[in-house]
Amino acid sequence: MNTPSPNDAYDPAAWLLDGHGGARRLNADELAAWRPTDGDLWICLAESSERDRAWLETGSGLEPGDPVAFLRTRTWSRVLLPSSEEVLLLMRVPVSDATSGRSSVLRVWVESARIITMAATALPELRRLQDDLAAGKGPRSVDGVLLSVMQAAAAWLADAVLDLDSDVARFRFDDDAPDPRTAARIHRMHRRVLELQRYAAPLRSLLLRLRSFDLDWLTQEKPDAWLAVIDYVDEASHELDWIASRVDAMRDALASRTSDQINRRVYVLTIVSTIVLPLSLVTGLFGSNIGVRDGNVFGAGHPIWFIALCAGLALLGWATYAFFHRIRYL
Repeated sequence: MNTPSPNDAYDPAAWLLDGHGGARRLNADELAAWRPTDGDLWICLAESSERDRAWLETGSGLEPGDPVAFLRTRTWSRVLLPSSEEVLLLMRVPVSDATSGRSSVLRVWVESARIITMAATALPELRRLQDDLAAGKGPRSVDGVLLSVMQAAAAWLADAVLDLDSDVARFRFDDDAPDPRTAARIHRMHRRVLELQRYAAPLRSLLLRLRSFDLDWLTQEKPDAWLAVIDYVDEASHELDWIASRVDAMRDALASRTSDQINRRVYVLTIVSTIVLPLSLVTGLFGSNIGVRDGNVFGAGHPIWFIALCAGLALLGWATYAFFHRIRYL
């Protein structure tokens, strides 16, 4: 059997499954001559390839309106049923940099003996699937290819949730010794939660809707495996909701602490201003803060008067402080 090397780069191509975990690459002539009776077929297309787009519109055998739905750009995860023998899935998947928050659309067209995938980037999941086929350990049928794609999406979500859970578990919110980086870390965790929630809920809905079609040729051959994927995504979603509640609690605590800090600072400034205000009033009334005679502060030529004024100001400041202390403002 002619199989490509596992080290081959991602290349949109047609793979004829042998039913035993392996596959053979088909050339253009073999692809054009393929019939469902020849075996299950997996066709990998690249969104950036004009040749692949042209083949999809003219050589794929799809109905005239199907390529338009398949190539839809502004879409979220959804599953459509053009007919009882055809399923169209449009899935939002993360790009290779899982922490970037960017995503692309993975398009999957499924028939009883053929599956067509199109991705904007070289997804690691598709590369791994090709490597498994090259090693004879890949899926044996069309539904197996689709199941492998869904398992990869569920595994990515679960791994991302576990990583985030580990970050949240290691985080310590200390009010006694606040870290200036605390706000930035909480913000990053909150943003990561939102990014994962954008995948978790649509993926779960897509799996449930796909299973609700009750297509014998697609999901009924391995019902336990499909249920396991749904449960896996469901558990990851619940864990993500729990993490989101913890992060929200952290954000509330941070907002409360920030508000308390601002209130304390405003309070101190208010008390200081209140203590200084009578002193400023007295010095302004006597002109001691602006009055100058012969280049000297007014009253400096009369030591007794100047000392009395300073003593009076000190007494007034102490009395103001004692008053606030007595009413427990200090």
